[in-house]
Amino acid sequence: MMRAGFIVIAAGLCIGLLGAAYGGAAALAFGLSVLAVLGGLIALTFLWLFSQRATPLALGMALAWLGSGAVAVMLITGGPLWLMGGALICQIGGAVLHLFSIEGAFDLRRGRLVGGALAAALGAGAIIVFNLA
Repeated sequence: MMRAGFIVIAAGLCIGLLGAAYGGAAALAFGLSVLAVLGGLIALTFLWLFSQRATPLALGMALAWLGSGAVAVMLITGGPLWLMGGALICQIGGAVLHLFSIEGAFDLRRGRLVGGALAAALGAGAIIVFNLA
């Protein structure tokens, strides 16, 4: 746990110094680049865990991290909208797989948690989008 704290502090200092020297856009691009690389590496780790059948959450985690890394790449490069949509689909798919695993762990009726969570997420998304438009 202490290592994680040191890593967060070191990363924060690097991004802060970069931002002070080159501006906020450079600091944001640096942070997103780090997230993209780490997201890809973590996704590969979870894919390996899934292949070893180590945990039922592994595929969901792999998709979520792959999507996070891809979104970061799209934000940096200004990639096409359809590719950003694919990255978001990976993240949503990972979240749904997580919810199914949680349902199984708590012996909940199939689809109740997932359905409720998706309904809440879609409702919140609609409220946000229509209030911004």
